[in-house]
Amino acid sequence: MSKKYCQQCPVCNEFTDNLIIHVNSHFEKETFDNKSQVLRNKSELPIISENNVLTILKCTDKQSLISKNKNKGSDEEQRQKAQTAQKDLLIPQSIEDTLLAAQTAQEDFLLAQALQEEEKNDILNKCDSDFLIALNLQNHEDTVHEKTTLEAESASIFNKYKNDFLLASELQSYENIVNEKEDFKKLQAMYGMNSSSGFMKQFDARVRKDVGKYITVSDYYKKKSDMLSSLMEGKDNLETSTKGIIDALKNQYMYGVVGVKTFKLCCNVTHFGISIADRGWGCGYRNIQMLISSLFEHDQYKLKETMPDIPSIPKIQALIEKAWSEGYDPTGKEQLDGKLQGTRKWIGTTEVCALLRSLKLKAQIVDFHKPNENLHVLMMEWICDYFQNGLKLPLYLQHQGHSRLCIGIEEHKDKECFLLLLDPSTNVKQMQSFISLQNQKNMIKHFRKSIKQLKQKEFQILYIDGAINIPKEIQESKYISSIRIP
Repeated sequence: MSKKYCQQCPVCNEFTDNLIIHVNSHFEKETFDNKSQVLRNKSELPIISENNVLTILKCTDKQSLISKNKNKGSDEEQRQKAQTAQKDLLIPQSIEDTLLAAQTAQEDFLLAQALQEEEKNDILNKCDSDFLIALNLQNHEDTVHEKTTLEAESASIFNKYKNDFLLASELQSYENIVNEKEDFKKLQAMYGMNSSSGFMKQFDARVRKDVGKYITVSDYYKKKSDMLSSLMEGKDNLETSTKGIIDALKNQYMYGVVGVKTFKLCCNVTHFGISIADRGWGCGYRNIQMLISSLFEHDQYKLKETMPDIPSIPKIQALIEKAWSEGYDPTGKEQLDGKLQGTRKWIGTTEVCALLRSLKLKAQIVDFHKPNENLHVLMMEWICDYFQNGLKLPLYLQHQGHSRLCIGIEEHKDKECFLLLLDPSTNVKQMQSFISLQNQKNMIKHFRKSIKQLKQKEFQILYIDGAINIPKEIQESKYISSIRIP
């Protein structure tokens, strides 16, 4: 039997787990007459020694004191109660008092044991609670740490990709700049803006190559002398011109052309083809010469008063620069750096318009920028309407990289409309061959173009509609705009 959970009997000093039953067993022996009989003499009373009482105190009253300490009260009251209890135990008592004390001690022991168990449970519960709190705190700290780590990693990845993106953007921007510069150089080369050589230098270089092959040295110097003389006078030498085209077309239509119902032609016009001096860049200038030749047929414009002859290409360049200096087309002037003479720069519709307006002519631009199902139906309708009313001047027709002159239209029996175009890229020998008597039956096919053959995305048309006489109109005409259709 374990002494830890037992109490020592004050009678026999034995340890028992049930002190009350054990003590009562001493009084059921023959030394007593009955349970209520008093012992025969006082000397036979069991002697409870001081040691036994102290033992009881140690075994039982220790738990009692613990229990009493749980009660509310001051420290002084608890001390007095402990002293009183100790005195009571040291005073000899009767057997009943001894049993009562033993019972009380057992109850106190059980109560102390229960309190210990309760305290233990409280401690365990508190420990569990603290553990859960600590666990939650740890989980929270882990979550915060993971979140912080994730944010840091995300920020690092973002910064990396941001830096990569910025680097890629800078590289792309640099590449775009390089490509733009290369494209600009190509455009400059295409439009003759990267060369200081002009009409005369190109003529001289081309003629030099022919020396010994097609011409003699004396021929070279004669050609060069004639060209210099023409340039000094500012008029074209007419070596690339062909007259009589409109008359030849009229004759052919009068004899009848298969499939053609009606036709309309402009007034007389002289064709000017590109020469060795302006091959590759002179189409705009040659179309101006053709327009001026047609304007000479109309006295109402009085152009011969200021321009008696067809101007040469260098003269036309000088006239455009003069128009710029007078305030015409400032945007075009800026795009071409304000200089044409001595260069091979291409010109377009706005430069032609600026020149004609500076000559007091009402030049207008119509912009056909949006084809219908890749066909310029609206442009064909506009041109047909233009030639329906009276004798007209030819139309300047511009598209990307080239320009031509529209001199009339054909309407066939199936109501399909065709344009008649003069192309400056056709040289003088070809043009003279087209209008020769032996080829007149087939000449029209060299000028005829259907709507399906006009495959360019955008076209511009310049037409002349009278003269400018009012000073207010002169000032307004310096700023060039276009009529957009649709």
